[in-house]
Amino acid sequence: MPHNDLQLPKTSDNAARPDATDHPPALISALSEPDALIYWWVDIAYRKVQYSRSFCRQIGVQRDTLKSDPNAWQPYVHPQNLEELNNTLKSLRKDFVEEKTLQIRFWGPGGEWQWFKTRIRKVHNPTKHDRPFGLILFQDITAEKRAEMMLKDQSSQLAHALNNARQAVWDRDFRTGKTFYSRAWSEMLGYRPEDITDDPNMWQTLMHPDDLPDVLAADRAHLNGQTERFRQEFRMRHKDGHWVWILDRGQVVERDGQGNPLRMIGTHADITQRVETHAALEASQRKAEQAAQAKSDFLSNMSHELRTPLTSILGVSDLLLEELRGVLADQYISALTMQKEAGAGLLAIVNDILDFTKIEAGDLPIEDTPFCLPEQVATVLDLVEKIAENKGVSVHLKITDSSLDHVTGDPFRTRQVLINLVSNAIKFTPSGGLVTVSIRQKPEGIVEFQVADTGIGIAPDVIPNLFKRFTQADTSTTRQYGGSGLGLAISHRLVELMGGHIDVESTPNEGSVFTFEIPLAKAEPVTAPSQDTVPTIHCEEKLDGIRVLLAEDNEVNQALIKSRLEKSGATVHAVSNGLDAVDAAKTETFDVILMDIQMPIMDGMEASQAIKQDSVQPDCPILALTANVYAQKKATKDGIPIDAWLTKPVDWSLLISSIAKLRGNGQLDETPNAAGDDTINGEKQTDENGSASLTQEAEADNNPQLKEMLDLVGAEETLRLAQVFEEELKTRLEVVQAERENPAELSRQVHALASAAYSFGFIALSDCCRKIMALCENTDPDLASTLDEFDALASQTLLSISRISNQLSTAE
Repeated sequence: MPHNDLQLPKTSDNAARPDATDHPPALISALSEPDALIYWWVDIAYRKVQYSRSFCRQIGVQRDTLKSDPNAWQPYVHPQNLEELNNTLKSLRKDFVEEKTLQIRFWGPGGEWQWFKTRIRKVHNPTKHDRPFGLILFQDITAEKRAEMMLKDQSSQLAHALNNARQAVWDRDFRTGKTFYSRAWSEMLGYRPEDITDDPNMWQTLMHPDDLPDVLAADRAHLNGQTERFRQEFRMRHKDGHWVWILDRGQVVERDGQGNPLRMIGTHADITQRVETHAALEASQRKAEQAAQAKSDFLSNMSHELRTPLTSILGVSDLLLEELRGVLADQYISALTMQKEAGAGLLAIVNDILDFTKIEAGDLPIEDTPFCLPEQVATVLDLVEKIAENKGVSVHLKITDSSLDHVTGDPFRTRQVLINLVSNAIKFTPSGGLVTVSIRQKPEGIVEFQVADTGIGIAPDVIPNLFKRFTQADTSTTRQYGGSGLGLAISHRLVELMGGHIDVESTPNEGSVFTFEIPLAKAEPVTAPSQDTVPTIHCEEKLDGIRVLLAEDNEVNQALIKSRLEKSGATVHAVSNGLDAVDAAKTETFDVILMDIQMPIMDGMEASQAIKQDSVQPDCPILALTANVYAQKKATKDGIPIDAWLTKPVDWSLLISSIAKLRGNGQLDETPNAAGDDTINGEKQTDENGSASLTQEAEADNNPQLKEMLDLVGAEETLRLAQVFEEELKTRLEVVQAERENPAELSRQVHALASAAYSFGFIALSDCCRKIMALCENTDPDLASTLDEFDALASQTLLSISRISNQLSTAE
């Protein structure tokens, strides 16, 4: 309604005018109201009541119905208000009260109770012997009362919700300087509500002194408008003395025109249990990490103490078997063979345990580097060839897509999974059986590997547990075939780490098929930051008339590369460090520069930059040769002007075709066979027994790399280079053993050995050197065990190179 108080309006023509002879002038003037004014006036002496038209409309009755009956209003009053209103009117007649205000409910025409603020006032008439009248004014407050009750209900609901959520409320009024704390706020700290005053700083007196500075700083920042909300965790002292962890969240809800805070509301939540649980979990985690570190330290020591002597035992066993076969009696040869096989089995178990422990600890990184997939597969078949041959099992390889020659992924882990699956297939396949390794490209860069055998198969109820650690088909499997039961579990985790999955299908007594898929993106064999990638070819280019500057510090590598290029018709000027290469480029012109990256005095990157900036031929193309797969990434990042890259060990066909391409000779439109000469149409050829015919033996009679060296430089030069390599290996082995904690120095030392070892046919040592370089880039935890492996391989290589030298000396 338009009136917000009980002031009577001015006289209106629409007013109901009482009889002037009966009523005082003040009352007549007061009752000259518009229809909107709700009132009664009561003649107290004669007990008559006159009701305004607006009052009658409000309760939904005709004015004539009520007339002047002093009790006609009673049926329309709420029973709880009736007695109070009657008593007030009686008091008015007896002069007990002159004025009173009540809140009365009347029944409305809409079928519901309406609230009225009711003001009762006694008025005297001096013209009628001071005859008293009563004036009762009504103001409709139904909407306000409903809002009040709704707010009360909401407050009650909020109180219940906060109580159930263990939330307490505080409300800071910056105008009055007082703070309201809810009952739950005080009870959360063990106090009664009356114990807590409205002091705005009371919460500070209860807070832990170590937490107070940060909380006050956050509070100031929020009050100054620097943060949208206030949120802090801190400790407050409970009444009984212990500390309660509190999560305090609040927000300024009202500011003045200058942005100053006027009111801030927030909540407290008791998070003691959460904080204590988190602290307990952290303590448990620390204990677990300490236990894991102790286990890691133990395994590291075990690695050094077991793997090194085991590898040496195996190497010596191999040498003795080769040297003394036919000399010693058969029983001694048999004993040596048993020793070798037992040592190999024990080393495999140790390696499995170490690998799985690293996987569980998350210390087994996955590389993402370009590699030749057929070469890795060929290496796997080399390693299992003897086992398959001795057992009479044929191994076939099928690669149906030549685009898999060069891919990007983790070559070592891919090979490890394949070795595990193929070895298992051979192990569980009887003599005369067949193991088939199939590899094919699938959409979206996925490569599928499948290893199928015609072995004993696996029972269906065993398959679900097959990839769990220390699990084999049944207990008799371990007794009959050996093994740790970790191989498939390791393969499963490695495949998952590489982003793939592995599965198996098997029929008892018919065989098994293990399939795993991993993402292997296609990669180019040679990349150039400023030129097209240098293609590769089957056929051999001629380099007639091409002048080549060769910068290579390793004497073995330098001799081999120089001889090979000269055989193709090139003229080669060889230097042993980057500074000599820069000097040569200043005084002579060359068609192509071959640059090793790690060299003494000045490395290949610095030399390349100097040649491009200050030489007689700054546009001469530079082809980098490196055994470090990370070198190109670093050079590209640093802006080193190298035109193309090749990795060591050197692929001669690829090297010659790259030189020809950079020089501008010929159209190189053929694609090389990256798997080697024994692969035709993507399928590896086997001998008449079905076994892959590759070898890694570093012996003069059965060593393709050594034979190639003999063809290139002759027996006399090969003997000299073998002696050079032997001395270099001894020297660098000592440095490696002394610098185990210096990754940069380790990388330099093994880099010089990687390609030279490959040139003499020591493939395992060469691979180990490259692995050490990769691990040194990231200070990988796998480095320590790889260095142990390097020590053993180097010792074995020294025995082999000595024997090669003896064979060459005898041949002369």
